[in-house]
Amino acid sequence: MTSYLKLGDNDQEGFYQLILVSDDGSNFFTDAYNTGIYKKIINNDGVHSNQVGCTAIGGEISMTKETRLPIKIEYYQGPRTQIALSVLWRRVLTASSQPSSNCGFSTSYPTAWFDPSTGMYKKLKDDGFKVLTENNYISD
Repeated sequence: MTSYLKLGDNDQEGFYQLILVSDDGSNFFTDAYNTGIYKKIINNDGVHSNQVGCTAIGGEISMTKETRLPIKIEYYQGPRTQIALSVLWRRVLTASSQPSSNCGFSTSYPTAWFDPSTGMYKKLKDDGFKVLTENNYISD
């Protein structure tokens, strides 16, 4: 998928960390300087169950209301036991913030993701992450 990432009406300007949750492999690329050269900022590749891939320290992106960041997302579906691909982000104070303690979490049990009281989705929300919506993308 190729698109442009932007802030929605209710998103604040600042630095953002991204998370890519997928079953199986996925990668997230940005072209921060609009040069046509994309840099991989999340590597969540391979054959695996639902897994949280994160930007590393220093991999945060700076967003203003005017930012239109070119992005590419690669996704690979292996064995059809589960299918998942979600992009989440959270605003952080600096460009060198600690990544989420949930980075790298992987499990094949759906309840580990969606249980309303203990699931990973709740933990990510409690950690400040939210799912990007159609208001955060511009098609090219």
